[in-house]
Amino acid sequence: MKVVLINGSPHRKGNTFIALSEVAGALEKEGVQTEIIQLGIKAVQGCIACNKCAELGHCVFQDTLYNQVREALQEADVLADGAKTVAYSYIGPELTYPIYYDGSIGQAKQDLYRTADKINEHIQGTEAYVAVNKAVVTQSSSAIPIVPLYISILFKVMKELNLHEGCIEQMYRLVHDRLCVEGEVPTDENHLIRMDDYEMKPEVQEEVKKIWEKISPENLSELTDIDGYWQEFYEIFGFRIEGVDYDADVNIQTSIPSIISAE
Repeated sequence: MKVVLINGSPHRKGNTFIALSEVAGALEKEGVQTEIIQLGIKAVQGCIACNKCAELGHCVFQDTLYNQVREALQEADVLADGAKTVAYSYIGPELTYPIYYDGSIGQAKQDLYRTADKINEHIQGTEAYVAVNKAVVTQSSSAIPIVPLYISILFKVMKELNLHEGCIEQMYRLVHDRLCVEGEVPTDENHLIRMDDYEMKPEVQEEVKKIWEKISPENLSELTDIDGYWQEFYEIFGFRIEGVDYDADVNIQTSIPSIISAE
């Protein structure tokens, strides 16, 4: 038996490494072979939007880190037959393509799709999927130009049509109606699980487009669910949560005995 421990921390001898070493030591005393793979200090080449992947069908950079992890997992035989992995993605309507899907973000997503195909090709018995989800309020989406405006309009339309889903409801539907069904997992022609099906309904997008064409600062509150958007945005950071007294005094100098300082 072999156990693979993956350290994603950039601190070579930090708390994560100490914890993994303790686990590895206990396992080895029982005769179990271990391997710690240090990811945090490895150079991970990011996307440079050169678009060569569209021409070649693969990235111009050799993904040695992926190969190292894959080989270690296969050697340790830790991947159960039929194991499923799911990465989350978003495409959105053509309305947001110029700023979103046609840019470097879209190129990174294309690489994600190819990675799922690569896993299916190289690791037998494992099913790798990418779920294309509906637009939700996240820290990253809130920083992309025009996307918050689109989401505010979308929320209003979908709520009026009783189609709106929060993150939890959407993930429940992903597991219940897609991943855990009998037979093959339903995907589109690109092997993507389309959880954005409610968002992309023609009646939804047609109404969003109508509102988009006449939106202005004066009618923003009337034509969008901007209040709902802001509520979800604040909740991401722990604010505007019912029952929490944000004016209460707190002691920020609280020691946590279990934390080990990194040398």
